[in-house]
Formats: sequence, structure tokens, C-alpha cells
Amino acid sequence: MEEERKKDDEMSAICLLVFFFLPRPLSSNVSTSSSSSKPPPSFLKNKNKTGCVAGAMVSVCMQPLDVLRTRMQADAAAGRLQSTVRTLRAVLESQGAK
Repeated sequence: MEEERKKDDEMSAICLLVFFFLPRPLSSNVSTSSSSSKPPPSFLKNKNKTGCVAGAMVSVCMQPLDVLRTRMQADAAAGRLQSTVRTLRAVLESQGAK
């Protein structure tokens, strides 16, 4: 237990050092190259839309895996250990694809 805490403290210290010593972006009034005058691509102009699309994609991809994980944990607590494929089949038979 003490060793785990020591490792966690060491990792926290390393993360803080990396954070503080990473190079910072240059201020906006300093020109780094001639390509900086180009406007950003259209998909980067509206960060809200990009964030919404990314959030929706994550939900669609991760929701089925989360259902499987929860079902497998519940089965393991009840003493019924099944493979991922069997759990997937059981979920599809009982609830169907929604």
C-alpha cells in the first residue's frame, strides 16, 4: 500500500514537472511563419459543432461496450462468468439492438 502511494506521488511530481516545462505557444502578435495568415479549415471554425459531433461519436461507439461491461460485472457478482461473445448474444436476445 505504501509503495503504491509512493509511486503515485512520484508520477504526480513527474506530471507537474512536464506540465510546467512544456513549451508554451507563442503569443498571437508574433508571426511564426507565412502560413499562419491562412484561415483555419472550415471544420475548425466552429468548435462547438466539432465537439458535439465528437461527443455523439463517442456515445455511439462506447455505449454498447459499456452495456457489455456492466452486464459482465453483474454476471460475475452473481457467480456466472461468461465470455464477451456469450454476453453479447445474451444482451441481443433479451433486449435486442436498439
